[in-house]
Amino acid sequence: MDFYIDRQTFDDLNIFGKYKNDDSVFHLFSKTRSHFGKNRMEQLFLYPLTDLDEINNRSRFICCLGNRDEISLEYEELDFIEYYLTLQPLPSRISYFDAVRRHLRNLFFNDNPYYIIRRGIALLIENLCKLSEFVEYLSERESNPIITEYRQEIELVFKNEYLQDVPGLKGRKRFSLFEYAKLDFAFRYIARDKVRRLMEIIYELDVFTTASVVAKKRNWVYATAVPKPCGVKIDGLYHPLLASPVDNDVEVGTDKNILFVTGANMAGKSTFMKAFGIAVYLAHMGFPVPASFMQFMPQQGLVSTINLSDSLGLGYSHFYAEVKRIKQVVSQLNTHPHLIVLFDELFRGTNVKDAYDATVSVLGALARSRACFIVVSTHIIEAAQEIGKTCDNVSFQCFHTQMNGNEMSYSYRLVPGISDDRLGMVVIRKERILEIIENKV
Repeated sequence: MDFYIDRQTFDDLNIFGKYKNDDSVFHLFSKTRSHFGKNRMEQLFLYPLTDLDEINNRSRFICCLGNRDEISLEYEELDFIEYYLTLQPLPSRISYFDAVRRHLRNLFFNDNPYYIIRRGIALLIENLCKLSEFVEYLSERESNPIITEYRQEIELVFKNEYLQDVPGLKGRKRFSLFEYAKLDFAFRYIARDKVRRLMEIIYELDVFTTASVVAKKRNWVYATAVPKPCGVKIDGLYHPLLASPVDNDVEVGTDKNILFVTGANMAGKSTFMKAFGIAVYLAHMGFPVPASFMQFMPQQGLVSTINLSDSLGLGYSHFYAEVKRIKQVVSQLNTHPHLIVLFDELFRGTNVKDAYDATVSVLGALARSRACFIVVSTHIIEAAQEIGKTCDNVSFQCFHTQMNGNEMSYSYRLVPGISDDRLGMVVIRKERILEIIENKV
């Protein structure tokens, strides 16, 4: 089953950003050495994994790459190889006559496609041999299904009758006219799909090596996917896009599958929820996470409602947009019961009484589902207190605000309990709103 995530969640967590720029999670991993590697990285970001073994195999593979020398490829050569592989027309036969004719044409007219073919063949042989040697090097030192699969695919390609001599051609700069014709026919026609797969392996190695560099440079860890029954446990979690983040420990278990977070505005609730969502997302990719420890039970998807705006084009108020969004999430729970759901400040678009009633009612109903994991935040303290009376599968954490006279300070530390901070009027007084109104009057 594919991992479910929607556009709202991508935007909430800033997975890609507006233009995949430097304020996105994707940008942290986009420093691949090849252009096609970056494209492959984007594909992996779009499709996280749900299978426990696949997640752990990938994370262990990335980790092992961080402990080994990188594959010694000249990545700028890969673009030339790609250009060669897509050159038209494709050779549909091996013809010594055609090879001689093309050679003579090049002698007299400087045939550029012939140059591309000769150079492309030489570079492709060199890089495929380096790929084979590197995967063999890894297989001798690590036991991992991904390495085994790579090795088997490479061996299968080199068993092809037209390519079986390729490993022995490494280092050669020139070939006979017939060798050029034979190799070109093999690379671009008869074994085209197999050669394309080996190029994809090169780009995947570029992607996974880049991820390992991020882990080492930022001192991130690899999450461990564990079987049922388990939840999500993260130590030292922080938001990866903040310059000076504060780390927190968090756990959402199968017995307490709803985490209720309270605290005043600006205390850190939204940032915490985004950090949690990002870590969960990266963990399902098998990528390193911004934390000191993480283990989790793989889920079917991730949905969030954090930065929801009104829909003026559809005539929706903010409150109605919230209701529609919650309806979408609940509908997904019917088809994907094992979801991780993030709700930040439910029903902020209506009055306090309605927000209280709606929060208690919706969460009370959701609490009857024990398969999903829900993290919800609010500054309506009474709603949290009421939920605590009726639901036994809810844990409560909060962010406190310290007052020093009229000055507020935030620790951004998540602690057990329900916050009773009420700071709305403090902020109004601090900004001297009333004085400004009185002076204007």
